[in-house]
Amino acid sequence: MRQRCRSIGLRVNKTAGAFAWVGAMLLASTVLPAVARAQTGTGTITGTVRNTLPGVPLANAQISIPGTTLGAITNANGAFTLTAVPAGTQVVRARLIGYQPTERTVSVTAGATATVAFALPVSAIALDEIVVTGTGGSARKREVGNSIGQVKVSDVPEVPTNLSQMLSGRV
Repeated sequence: MRQRCRSIGLRVNKTAGAFAWVGAMLLASTVLPAVARAQTGTGTITGTVRNTLPGVPLANAQISIPGTTLGAITNANGAFTLTAVPAGTQVVRARLIGYQPTERTVSVTAGATATVAFALPVSAIALDEIVVTGTGGSARKREVGNSIGQVKVSDVPEVPTNLSQMLSGRV
């Protein structure tokens, strides 16, 4: 069925009119969020995280903007994207276990995309010693004196296979 459009004198098929309306809504749903971001003063930050020496991309690095809830994780190629970042100067932090955390300052423009690249240096992590105490069976604390011993890794000739042997000192 055809219908005459009175304002401009065109004949329009109802089905074609429905498609035009759906197309307009799709266009509005893709364009309006970008316009809204530009009006609210937010932008996007994209970038990569690599190892310092060989330049290998680092996956699963944590990217964040301190003082906000904004964050991302890098993909297998070391790439990340942070959206809805407030416009202005932002500090972006990259962290990954085994690497030294690094920060970069980025200038974010409303409605635009800023790019930043991180090169994380390897950082050895030293763990503190572990103190283990134990008593055999049930006993009162006053009756059993605590014995303090220290086991150094260099003193252990072979890896103990039994935890109770290691605790009793019989390696």
